[in-house]
Amino acid sequence: MPTLRREDGTPHGGTEMNSLLSAEMERPQGEWQQQEWERRYREVMGDQDWSSEWEREWEERQHRQWEEWEHQHWEEWERRYREERERRHPRGLRAAMRMVPIGRQHREERERRSWEEWERRYRVEMERRRLAEMERRRLAPPAYGEFGSRPPSYEVDQFRVTYPALWEVNGRFYGMPGHTQNCGQSLVAAARMIEVDPDGVGGHILDIAGARAESGGAVTVRWLGRALGARPVRASFDAVMAHLRDQPVGAWGALILQDQPGIAHAVLVHKRRNPRTGAVEVTFPDPQQGVLVDASRHSVVGFLPLPRTGMAPLEGPELAADLLVGMPAGNGQGRTHPRRTGPRAVPTLRREESYRESRQGTEINRDEPPSYEVDQFLASYPALWWVNGPVYGQPGHVRNCGQSLVAAARVIETDPGLVGGRTVQAQAESGDVVTVGWLGEALGARPVRASFDAVMAHLRDQPVGAWGAVILQDRPGIAHAVLVHKRRNPRTGAVEVTFPDPQQAVLVDASVRDVVGFVPLPRTGMAPLEGPELAADLLVGCPQVVTRRG
Repeated sequence: MPTLRREDGTPHGGTEMNSLLSAEMERPQGEWQQQEWERRYREVMGDQDWSSEWEREWEERQHRQWEEWEHQHWEEWERRYREERERRHPRGLRAAMRMVPIGRQHREERERRSWEEWERRYRVEMERRRLAEMERRRLAPPAYGEFGSRPPSYEVDQFRVTYPALWEVNGRFYGMPGHTQNCGQSLVAAARMIEVDPDGVGGHILDIAGARAESGGAVTVRWLGRALGARPVRASFDAVMAHLRDQPVGAWGALILQDQPGIAHAVLVHKRRNPRTGAVEVTFPDPQQGVLVDASRHSVVGFLPLPRTGMAPLEGPELAADLLVGMPAGNGQGRTHPRRTGPRAVPTLRREESYRESRQGTEINRDEPPSYEVDQFLASYPALWWVNGPVYGQPGHVRNCGQSLVAAARVIETDPGLVGGRTVQAQAESGDVVTVGWLGEALGARPVRASFDAVMAHLRDQPVGAWGAVILQDRPGIAHAVLVHKRRNPRTGAVEVTFPDPQQAVLVDASVRDVVGFVPLPRTGMAPLEGPELAADLLVGCPQVVTRRG
């Protein structure tokens, strides 16, 4: 096959064109056709690279055609879009373009609704699991790792109705940080209370401050036997029940439960007469958790009598003296916080059904107290309600706790017995933050440093109807003042201690607050408390601020 050459005789470099012409010349067309092809090629090509020039021109032509086509179609689409928008929205394209953020809002609304639906399903699932876990714990004996969690409310209510005094040993604040004791100390504290008056445990509140459980870790069976003054013996559940048949009604003892090797749990056992049905029954109070235990579902390994209650010893081999009772501190099983000492939060003689967040003094809580707390205060102290209760939370009428407490003290000292029975019109004066020194001068008493335990111990020796003031300090540099009242409950007749807050018109649970000081109201019969003087420059209340409450 002849090779295409230039006019100067050199071979042409167009490989593609050579291949094309070679393919054409291989056709059976004759010699004259081949010569014609070569002539036309020379006329077209000349001295230029014809294939490269042709490709460039072709690309430019295609690009121009594409731009023209795109421009025509874009204008057509834009025209149709305007017509459609004008038809749907008579106010024109601007009104239509304002639909863009509306569409974005709809998308965000759909996402929000999807998230809320997921949260609802999550809460439903968590509630289902919680109920299933409660049912599991009801049917099966709890593992000792679960003893650090708060028992269900219905179990707590059952215990409180049956043994209100034992509730104060440790049940009221079981599971709260800083207040969880082991079962050994709780059982010994409950035994001391029972031995003072076995029949009174289920009837009225006794000396709570002297019977609270002490702090400490796990104890041994030997220590428990010495503390109770009894010999621990090995015994099964059936043996204990058989022994109780011959014991008098009102007898008490202690059971040792062991559901896992190396560690045990101690609860009380009580033979009593049901006050409603009159039937003789046996209960198993757990003073540590504040619940009634079903000992038949646990592995009973030992028994100790409380001889002073009339319970006779049980004959049998001695229980291993080195068996641990309770959880060692720091094992992660819910007993890692021994009870604090000194100025701290300890339970009061009365307990609100659900303790709420501690209020930061008069630092000003912007929200009004819940209605049920207000109703409770109004029913207990209608005269003190008028000190600041009607205007608490209203703009321009919020006063500091210092002035509210002084106004309430004037009402009380006028006639302490009428505070809970008759309305006395006396409102607190407006004013800024005060000091402990000013408060002491206004009340005519010496403020002293005192912890909650010291105040409760002092109240044991005071007459019913005595009043005082307690200084609470939950953060450095600022304090809150509330009243303290030893009274007889008009419904139950039990002697109790309450902590009215005349500023917020609520009853405070001082057991979850840090008590740092005490001031008596001498005219009500409250004697002074011995102790070092409280810092006179400690601020009581908060400076007036512009931000309004409510």
